[in-house]
Amino acid sequence: MIHDSPPTHAQALFEKGCYSECLEYIHGLSQNHRNVPIRILEAVCLIETGDLDCAEVCLRDLRITVPDSAEVCIYLGRILTGRGDDEARMAFSEAVRLDPDNRDGLSWYANFLTSQGDHSAAIPVLIRLYTLFQDPLYLQMLIEAYNQSEHFEEAIQAYRKNGSPICC
Repeated sequence: MIHDSPPTHAQALFEKGCYSECLEYIHGLSQNHRNVPIRILEAVCLIETGDLDCAEVCLRDLRITVPDSAEVCIYLGRILTGRGDDEARMAFSEAVRLDPDNRDGLSWYANFLTSQGDHSAAIPVLIRLYTLFQDPLYLQMLIEAYNQSEHFEEAIQAYRKNGSPICC
C-alpha cells in the first residue's frame, strides 16, 4: 500500500492543475518511489510550469530508461517543436513507430510534417489518423495535404469516397 500512495497523491495534485506542488512532492520522494510513471509525470509538470530545459533533460533520460515509450517521445517532440528543433521529426516518428495507433502521436506528427511543408510525408500519417478515428478534421487535413502535394485526383477520391462531407 505504501507504494500506491505516492503515485496516487502526485496524480491527484497533477489532475487539480497544481503542477508546482506536484513537482515539490515528486522531488521529495525517495528513489524507491520515483518509478517511470512518476518520472513521466515529473516531466509533464516541468513542461506545464515552463521549465522546458529541465523537462527535456528528464525526457532524454527517460528515453534511455524506457526506450519503448511512445509517450516520452511525444512529450520530447513537443518540446523540440516549440524550439524549432528538427529533431522533433525523429521524436514523433519514433512515437508513431512504437505505438502506431496512438492518436496523440499521429496527430502531433501529422501537424509537425504539415507545418514543415512536408505534405507528402504527412499523407500516410493522415490516412492512418482518419482510418482509425474517422474525425472530419483529419479528412480535411488529408485532402489539403493531397492538394499541397499536387495529388489532386487523390484529394477528389478521398472527398467522394467519404460521402462528400461538409467539412471539406
